[in-house]
Amino acid sequence: MLTAVVLAALLQVKPPAPTPMWTGELTLTIKGNGTIEQPYPKIGKQRVTWSVNRSARGRVVLDKMFKGGAIAGTPNTRDTVRYETWIANAPQPLDMLVGDTGTYYGPIPGAGLSVTLDLLRISCPTTTPKARAGQIRSSILQFDYEKGTYTWEAPRLITACDQSHMRTPKLGPPAWMNKAPFDLLSTPVELEYEMIYQMNWPDEWVRMTGTFPKGSTEIVLSRTFDFSWRHPLDMKAPVKAELVLVIRKTSS
Repeated sequence: MLTAVVLAALLQVKPPAPTPMWTGELTLTIKGNGTIEQPYPKIGKQRVTWSVNRSARGRVVLDKMFKGGAIAGTPNTRDTVRYETWIANAPQPLDMLVGDTGTYYGPIPGAGLSVTLDLLRISCPTTTPKARAGQIRSSILQFDYEKGTYTWEAPRLITACDQSHMRTPKLGPPAWMNKAPFDLLSTPVELEYEMIYQMNWPDEWVRMTGTFPKGSTEIVLSRTFDFSWRHPLDMKAPVKAELVLVIRKTSS
């Protein structure tokens, strides 16, 4: 007959094995401001001003691994010896702030000399009750053991934002000038506003690749990027993006 001590030992539940994952604290800021002017017949000058102030903070957790590749354009993605891919099992919380303003003064394309002053405002987080909180989505970290490299595909950084794009008539025929200011946006709330929306960015922002020595447990992704804000004039409106992110292999 089993003693109580032996029985207790047999019934003892073993703790689960540690779960490996790649994690890191992400901070992204995008900032810049300026003015662009250029001559324009009869109205003097077209003018664009911009002030971009965005920041995002969150924890990246890549806790699901599979053998093979996942990034589009990867050759032989079914090669389970060459590739190892880590993704997030679920979206992660994100604190994201946006306080952007932009103005455009000049003619409307296709409307002759009808001139407006457009004012764009973006503000996050939204004041709309019960809007979904910010999220980090679609992070991918892929290892190529044949080349000894890693590839990080930038995640989507999303939250809900309040927005308006007011157009005010400034110069033109009487029928145009009699219009009151009106909002060009169909909705004042964008429920899934992306951190890099209305931006141009370099290819290296989308995918960052580097060497990965065998046995390494840390990847430094921190760096700066030259972005530009999109605007009605075909001229560069520069802003600076700075990413701070070091991801490390850990166990839960």
